[in-house]
Amino acid sequence: MIFLCDLDNTLIYSYKHRLPNDICVEVYKDGKLLSFMTAASIKKLNALNKQHLFIPVTSRSLEQYNRIKLGFTPKYGVIENGARLITDGVIDSHWGAETARLLSRTMPLIPRLFNVISSDFDRYYVSDVRIVEDYFVFGKWTDTVKCDAALRGVADDTLFDIFTVGNKFYIMPKLLSKGTATNRIRQFLNGSGNRQKIIAAGDSPMDTPMLKAADIPYKAVNGQCAEAMLDFILNLKT
Repeated sequence: MIFLCDLDNTLIYSYKHRLPNDICVEVYKDGKLLSFMTAASIKKLNALNKQHLFIPVTSRSLEQYNRIKLGFTPKYGVIENGARLITDGVIDSHWGAETARLLSRTMPLIPRLFNVISSDFDRYYVSDVRIVEDYFVFGKWTDTVKCDAALRGVADDTLFDIFTVGNKFYIMPKLLSKGTATNRIRQFLNGSGNRQKIIAAGDSPMDTPMLKAADIPYKAVNGQCAEAMLDFILNLKT
């Protein structure tokens, strides 16, 4: 079985929610402890990785993804919401070429969206905005409702989705979804005809397309509840 799993708030959680015996799994370059798991969750995840094919699927960039230390290195990792695939620590060039083809219409629009938003933070109710590897726009909002409404006046809703998650916002091409990534993974891994079931876990609206595309969806509550999620998957009959 293939287990596709979002990272933040599904498998791991912020230092803001850490308890005394939790284990740090992400350290920032300045030494700040960022993300945590329980010791029991780490143990169960390592057991699950031996039993099934565990693939993180995240909107994190390569640098952010590489900061996560789970006690083992997953064979595959899908980053930037499906834009790039990592295989044994190496970016898969064929996957990247297919992404560029899929996003040929939206990638040229990303710099324009960035320029419009960055020219007037107050108008768009944002405090930060950046482009992630030419694929999508990411930033932080100051007022989620007003920011969402303002951004919808900028981005073509036939081409882009807008997500607000926590204090962050994403302007994401519709074709750059975790659902698209799930179908691509299915084709990539099951091309020989030996079809494996896919279970997917995630907590946010950005994960919904992945859950819909999976054979078995698991709606996560938060990272602190990862142990229950991992128990559920370990006890599945395949």
